[in-house]
Amino acid sequence: MPVPDLSPLEEKLSYLKCNIFKSLPTSRLMSKTDSPAYSRVSIHLAAFKKCLLEQGKTLVESQHWDSVLQYAFMAWSYVKATPVWDIQPHNSQRKQCFRALSNFCLTAVKKGGFDKGYLMDVQDKLTSMSADADDVQSCLKCVQALLQEG
Repeated sequence: MPVPDLSPLEEKLSYLKCNIFKSLPTSRLMSKTDSPAYSRVSIHLAAFKKCLLEQGKTLVESQHWDSVLQYAFMAWSYVKATPVWDIQPHNSQRKQCFRALSNFCLTAVKKGGFDKGYLMDVQDKLTSMSADADDVQSCLKCVQALLQEG
């Protein structure tokens, strides 16, 4: 089975991220991260999250574990670029996206059977991602355990 092409998936995420930023208020007098701004953006955030979850699930179902990891690393930067809201409950969709990407990574690492060199690269990427979300720690621990075994 051929390796999935991630560029259409990235284009879709990019398009949805652009929609998020297009819907933010443009006035310099208004906050871009308060509740009224969130109200304008929330539908686009939901569409972004839905797309990210569907794409990730499709890749996991295809069992192309390298592609799953590449997708998670690519999508992470898109999630990281989404706005951080003043009110913490508004950040829940962002956190859910990070959690889903972490779970995709964890599944790929557990089932991928990667060699030690590749796992070391994954560990480096996960370490840099851990500053954004705590959810990646479980995946990082799994990679470290696999490195100690092998």
